Amino acid sequence: MGTPIAVIAANLELLNKLPMQDNQKAPMARLERANKGMQDTTETLLWLSREATEELVASEIDVAALLQRLTDELWYLLDNKLVDLSFMPYEGIQTVHRLPATATYIVFNNLIRNAFQYTAEGKVELQVTTHGVVVSNQETDTMTNTEHNFEDSYGMGLILVERICQRLGWQ
Repeated sequence: MGTPIAVIAANLELLNKLPMQDNQKAPMARLERANKGMQDTTETLLWLSREATEELVASEIDVAALLQRLTDELWYLLDNKLVDLSFMPYEGIQTVHRLPATATYIVFNNLIRNAFQYTAEGKVELQVTTHGVVVSNQETDTMTNTEHNFEDSYGMGLILVERICQRLGWQ
């Protein structure tokens, strides 16, 4: 018997071989992305737990394209919310960099997810600068976060982001 993640991956692969209705394709794609996210998170947690400072494999990543993809994947978190999303212009800024793909994905995914999930009304801005990426949110709703029932978070995503950034020397 394999790990739960491997079992899920194998069963998703089997399900993909079956005839699928159009309305089943989007949920299947979400399941596949979630499973990939679990695999990536597990890999990163194992890397973080090692004493040795081995390097993660770096590859060319278009940061602006990754931010767009994550925004598309996480858009459902803004459903039924009055939130304006803006990408700040990055003309003339180099957006392709050699970065560890999994760690980069986890950091940006968690930051964007938090901004989307914990802004009930307001603005979320994504900005690629010459020094990095800025993800910010401004809540303009007069209700407090507890009134929006945000107590279900333990802050693990932000702890993971902080540990990854520390380990990689990112600010």
